[in-house]
Amino acid sequence: MTITEPSLNRRTPESVIVIATALACLPLLAIAQFAAMARVDDIDAVLFAYYGRRIVAGQQLYVDLWDNKPPGIFWVDAIGLWFSNGTYPGIVVVCSLATIGSCVSFFVIARRWYGLNVAAVGTVMAALYINLYYYRVGSNRPSTFYVLCELLVLLFYARSFDTPRSASRNRFIAGACAIGAMCFRQTAVSIPAAILVHQVYLLVAGGWSIAQVMRTIRPMAAGAFAALTVVLGLLRATSDLGAAWHAVVVSNLGYVTESKQSRIVPEIYGWREHERVLGLPALLAAATVLYVIAVHVKRGRSRRESTTLQPAGAPPGVFALLVAWLPIAFYLALLGPHRALHYYGVALPPLVMLATHGVWLLMRNDGGTRTPRFYVILAVLWFAHMALPVGATQLRSAMGAYNQRFDARYVDRYRQTVDAILEHTAPGDRVHSMRYMPWVYWRADRPIAHRYILETIIDQWNDRAQPYVDEVIRDLKADPPAAIIASTSDMDDMDRGRPTLPVTYRDLGAWIRENYRLVEPRGADVWIRIP
Repeated sequence: MTITEPSLNRRTPESVIVIATALACLPLLAIAQFAAMARVDDIDAVLFAYYGRRIVAGQQLYVDLWDNKPPGIFWVDAIGLWFSNGTYPGIVVVCSLATIGSCVSFFVIARRWYGLNVAAVGTVMAALYINLYYYRVGSNRPSTFYVLCELLVLLFYARSFDTPRSASRNRFIAGACAIGAMCFRQTAVSIPAAILVHQVYLLVAGGWSIAQVMRTIRPMAAGAFAALTVVLGLLRATSDLGAAWHAVVVSNLGYVTESKQSRIVPEIYGWREHERVLGLPALLAAATVLYVIAVHVKRGRSRRESTTLQPAGAPPGVFALLVAWLPIAFYLALLGPHRALHYYGVALPPLVMLATHGVWLLMRNDGGTRTPRFYVILAVLWFAHMALPVGATQLRSAMGAYNQRFDARYVDRYRQTVDAILEHTAPGDRVHSMRYMPWVYWRADRPIAHRYILETIIDQWNDRAQPYVDEVIRDLKADPPAAIIASTSDMDDMDRGRPTLPVTYRDLGAWIRENYRLVEPRGADVWIRIP
């Protein structure tokens, strides 16, 4: 009997690769989610949760609850809290589902364009790098959801090239998802802008006609219009369109104008942090761009290799789409009014997708059927060498978030204030705070007395905030809340002001002392209305 040795060229079953990819991604996503959701110093995330709770209780966004962000994050939190009977695990579940959905969408796109083996490598990179602790993707932040929506835009746009019979439907859904992204961030338009660049490329260099371009754009525009109509309808039914327009559009235009960090040619910041954690995808993306440029500069070689630079499963000119997506997303990230790393979250998916294109260029000659070449093995080891320290950093971030939950500087910081409010007010009593204190709002679970939080308004609008300060003072006097949270320094600002304060509080301090009493302990800074 002849014994036949197993062939080294036998293809690994697809199910095995899919399962291996999932097993590699799950611990990365679990660590990222814990690092994002367990932290107790992300006060903006707590404010979103508090507003979600108040929406469930019947208060109106932008009318009773004011913020300059689009409604998406507040609606999502309200849905999570509604399903979980008002408990925070509902928000954890919603954010986790969005994170998993982003990873799955990335895998499906990469599988369609580059094949299963490359998709496996790219998706593991996406699970690690898109959800890094520094960029807040995966936390209860808008970035978690606009990343998902933008990847869905790309997914359905990619599907429209493979299924001609359902092309219009896929493009319609892509347009709707684009509006979904804008519901979480006004500037989340990087992938629709890149798609327009891709259409121009196909028109100029891809042999497409204007009619073909219009057949692509029209269904996407129709989907965007339909989704926008639904969003406006929901706002009209649950809020006020004028108040929403002022909060989301008008106030942000003024906010950006006032900020010294926002300009047409913005300053690039955070290089040290990016270099430390994004070295692998950044080098892969840069090498990909340089290689494609080099191939096309050498005209003789470009004739031989032009066809091999285009993945078989990708839309024509897919590299033009990716190479436009990244700089557009990067530029939009720089337009934020602060030098905050989490603004860069919108640029992570195009960065990792372009890096995945580089992985395909590296592995494309192997075809998945022969023994890997030495340079492929060397590249895999190099990938691991660069990625392992980043994974260790992410794990330390998760451990730090866990340890913070036992740190009195974070856990007990507002305990006296919350206890005083719970002792001296009833569940339906309204409370007003002079400062931005989301943990107090969430733990005390009392209705907010006025939609404007003065510290936030003054920080954003500086001297333009005076009319809003006057409005708060007028409304508080007309309908006094049960409690006001004001520290000694707050009262001093009301009485005497300070040189750096761009507004005046009129006679608010005297009015509080006349109508409220400071309760014990005095460090709680809670003033209760005198009957």
